[in-house]
Amino acid sequence: GAARVVGLDYAANMLALAREHVRALQVSDKCDFVEGDFSSLGLEERFDIVIAIGVFDYQDKPVEFLRRMIERSRGRVIGSFPGRSLFRMRLRQLRYWLSDCPVLFYSEDEVRQIAKEAGLTSVEIVPITSSGTGFVLVGNV
Repeated sequence: GAARVVGLDYAANMLALAREHVRALQVSDKCDFVEGDFSSLGLEERFDIVIAIGVFDYQDKPVEFLRRMIERSRGRVIGSFPGRSLFRMRLRQLRYWLSDCPVLFYSEDEVRQIAKEAGLTSVEIVPITSSGTGFVLVGNV
């Protein structure tokens, strides 16, 4: 039901995949895709909802990133945070270490602290239990 959707990623292959999906769903006319880094892109537009899925895994400054999301939102921010697990976490760390890409994991308390430091006062933390562990942060701006 959105009038307009903007997808942003610094990986061109992910944007190509997104374009394929919106074509298949026949909503290409409502979707724009931008290649770049959300943290440094000169994006001034504000949106009803700002979503970051699979992003906090790689953010060495999660509070600053969430603040940027809040600045660009008129209503709500949603972000996924991978949780700590003995088995899956170690496998993922090894896989990304081999690619020289650090990956981060969070506890529920850490997600709450990040939200608080970023300035969110209305927050819901939803545990992810279906595939590994993690949390979805839903914050009202």
